[in-house]
Amino acid sequence: MRIMTGKTTRWLYGAAFAVSVLFFGYVLFPEDRVKDHMLISWAEIFPELDLSIQSLAPSLPLSAKMKGVQVRLANGFGFDIPFISVGYNILSSLGSMRSYSFKADGYDGKADGTFALTKKAPARNTADIHLSGIRMEKIEPVQKITNGLFSGLLSGEITHDSGKGKDPTFLNLVLSDCKMPVKLAFLDLGVMEFKDVLMDAALTGQNFEIRKCTLKGVQADGDFAGQIAFHEDLNRSRLNLSGTINLHHEFLKTLPQNQAAGNLMTRNGIRFTISGTFEQPKFSLR
Repeated sequence: MRIMTGKTTRWLYGAAFAVSVLFFGYVLFPEDRVKDHMLISWAEIFPELDLSIQSLAPSLPLSAKMKGVQVRLANGFGFDIPFISVGYNILSSLGSMRSYSFKADGYDGKADGTFALTKKAPARNTADIHLSGIRMEKIEPVQKITNGLFSGLLSGEITHDSGKGKDPTFLNLVLSDCKMPVKLAFLDLGVMEFKDVLMDAALTGQNFEIRKCTLKGVQADGDFAGQIAFHEDLNRSRLNLSGTINLHHEFLKTLPQNQAAGNLMTRNGIRFTISGTFEQPKFSLR
C-alpha cells in the first residue's frame, strides 16, 4: 500500500478546495446582483437604450450566459437576442481596461467580438463586433419602417471607441440577396432586388452618417450618401440623403412610367434626394 506524501496531500486538498469554490460559486451565484450591476453599467454607456435580461448564469471559465436579452428604444422598437455568452479576459486586469469577449445568436445569424471598459476616470469604452448571416426581415424596427417589404442577409464589422470623440463608431456592412421597396417621387419602382449593398458609415450620438452606400442589383445599380438624425420616435427621424440610380435597360422597358423614367436618365443615371422623415419622406429628382 502506497502512502501519500505531504506534497500529494496538499495537492489533493488544493484541488478539493478549488472544486468546492467553483461548485458553490455556481450554486450560490448572485444572479440578481450581477444583473443589476450590468444594467447600471449599460445605462451609463447607452442611456438612450433600455436593456433587459431574462436570465443570467455563470459558465466556465470566467464567463456568463444570458438568455432572453432585449434592447429597446424609447418608442418600444428594439432587438431580441435569445442567447449571449460573455467571457472575461483575466489578463486585462493587469492593464488600464477590463476586456471581455462575447458571442451572440439572433435573427438566424451570429455576432461575436470584444469590448473593453476603463477601470478609472476618464471613462472610455471600445468594441469590435463581427456580424454574419443576420436576416433583416426578422428585425422589428426594419420591418416597421418598410412595412415588411425589406429582406436580406447582413454581415460586416462594427468598431467603437468612445475616446475618438467626433466619430466613435464605424460600420462596414454588407447586405446580400437584398429586396427593398424603392419609390422616388412619382417613380414607384416596386420591390427591387440587389445582389449586394455595401455601406460605409459612422455613428455619432443620434446622427448616422452614410459616407457611401453602393447598390449592385438585378434591375438597377446605384449609390447614395447622407445623414439620418435619429429621433426617439424612429418614424420621426430626419433624412438628408442624395444619390443616383441607374436602371438597367430591360427593367426600364417593364415600367409603366418608362417614358418618364427614360427622360430622367442621364449618362450617370437618375439623380435623387430624400428628405423629410421615415414616416413622411420627401423625394425629388434632379
